[in-house]
Amino acid sequence: MERVAKYSPEDIVARLKLKPVTPYQSEIISSPLEPSVVIAGAGSGKTETMSNRVLYLVANALSHLIKSWGSPSRAKLQENYRCVFDSACVN
Repeated sequence: MERVAKYSPEDIVARLKLKPVTPYQSEIISSPLEPSVVIAGAGSGKTETMSNRVLYLVANALSHLIKSWGSPSRAKLQENYRCVFDSACVN
């Protein structure tokens, strides 16, 4: 039985006061729970989109695993999660 998401990507970014997502980002964030690859140009929002995907999976109690190869994106991901899960950090 497939789980139904309680929160949409738009719900999550609104509740956490994050930057709104585009329709393409929303599609990636809420894509089926299976291995995927996101290929896009520099500055297109890949790290932010993948951060939001993990938040989507966690918020909907689906699953999560994240891997980053670059130091700048790894630092950004760590900061995103610290701010989301640490109540002392407010945007």
